[in-house]
Amino acid sequence: MPRVSPNPLFHDFPPLQDVLRVRKAGGSLQQPVSEAMTSPVHTVPITATVQEAADLMMDKKVRPLPVVDEDGLLVGMGT
Repeated sequence: MPRVSPNPLFHDFPPLQDVLRVRKAGGSLQQPVSEAMTSPVHTVPITATVQEAADLMMDKKVRPLPVVDEDGLLVGMGT
């Protein structure tokens, strides 16, 4: 799981598809995020090409795709 950069522009929040999946399954939106988030977390390194990121998003059916730096810190989200 990626560590989050101390950059205040990035906030952890479950993607909309995770929220909708929980609601559709009758789950509570009051449960911890750890119980609702998609797992395993797929990431792409900041050095990846746009094609590599797009291929991973399509292959794994994930969106958004966390982009991490060489230390594994979250630096952005591929949408």
